[in-house]
Amino acid sequence: MGEPWSSEVEMLARHILHLLDNDRSVSWPQDPRHDALAGAWASIRLRNSWNGIGDRDLDRDLGRCGLPAIADYARHYDAGLPDDVLAGLAVFIVAAKARSIEIPALPPKHVDALADAVDLNAGFVVDSLVALAQSGAVEEQWVIAYAVLSSPDAPDVARVIDSLGVLAHFVVGRGSEAGSARRGLLDEVATEILPEPWNLGPRDLRGVHAAVRAELMEFRDRGVDRARDAYAAFVEWWYDQRLSDAEHALSRPRGQI
Repeated sequence: MGEPWSSEVEMLARHILHLLDNDRSVSWPQDPRHDALAGAWASIRLRNSWNGIGDRDLDRDLGRCGLPAIADYARHYDAGLPDDVLAGLAVFIVAAKARSIEIPALPPKHVDALADAVDLNAGFVVDSLVALAQSGAVEEQWVIAYAVLSSPDAPDVARVIDSLGVLAHFVVGRGSEAGSARRGLLDEVATEILPEPWNLGPRDLRGVHAAVRAELMEFRDRGVDRARDAYAAFVEWWYDQRLSDAEHALSRPRGQI
């Protein structure tokens, strides 16, 4: 999976999945786990859309592909996998965080490589997460609350930053011209979600405030009041910014960041 995308790589990935689906005799005799990992990476490499992936589908794919690949990347791989592979892995990382699933700590070089891949493939990653929200596999309330918490412009609250982990590094617009705004990955997803008729909420400023407060209360420590106060004013700015961004988004094709 370390080679750049090509027709040969696609053929190999499909061949791996075909063997695993149809021929049990090809298993690695010394470590059968290699079978599952090879299939996990092949599935991530081949997926170019998350449309139609529902709640049960996501749980299945996290178990079969996402979580094994995340652990494998954290422990055994060099950081520099191809950006399309890492973009697919980043979608699984966000989905796992949305499910409150603990993932292994990633080395700094791996975090940087994932962040670069997210920025380079922002259209794919944003569209994938919007599709998961639309299907109900990822809750809109979680996306919008964590968009606020992980925004690059959010208050610098150590307890919150620690809880975000790699999400705090997923920023788009880093490669844009000087003076253009950097946005969190989930800022972009929230911009797409907020005006959609299928969005079950929050949809207004009061709802966003409530969603953020609910997530901050989950920290259950004495710093939660200070964190809540720090975010109170920021939420209003964030909401106005997302509404403005949503107006601009209506005039451009989906996938263009």
